[in-house]
Amino acid sequence: MRRPMDLIEHRRRVGWGMFVFGLILAIGWAISAALTWEHVVASHVRLGYLIADVGLVTPLLFISWFGLTRAKPWGPALFLVLVGALAYDLVHFGVYLIQERFLSVPTPAYVLLMLALLALLAWLARREVRALEAVWAEWLPPPRTFQG
Repeated sequence: MRRPMDLIEHRRRVGWGMFVFGLILAIGWAISAALTWEHVVASHVRLGYLIADVGLVTPLLFISWFGLTRAKPWGPALFLVLVGALAYDLVHFGVYLIQERFLSVPTPAYVLLMLALLALLAWLARREVRALEAVWAEWLPPPRTFQG
């Protein structure tokens, strides 16, 4: 485990990354909705992505940014919820792009990109879980041992 200042700085960087990704997602959906609104509402898949991204993922990105950059006690736990939502969203969006043959990118390239992004999310989540375990170990009483 790193020193607390390293963890605080790491959380700030991750928080700002979530802010930037939130902006990209919000702007991307605004452009997509403006250009292809009829297709979005006609496609249950794209409509589902819109509702999930705008209603869940984007707010979680901005709330995580706020919690992590301001060292709120709930920030790390909410970030872990966000990681789960991002992983789910990433897999579904990746499968959609593969099915649509978006930009004529070969399927293995999409799969490798999805795996790389999932690995990044897993690394960020694992680092946060280790940090939370260290904090919880200080708060919780030591485990009892039973002798029989």
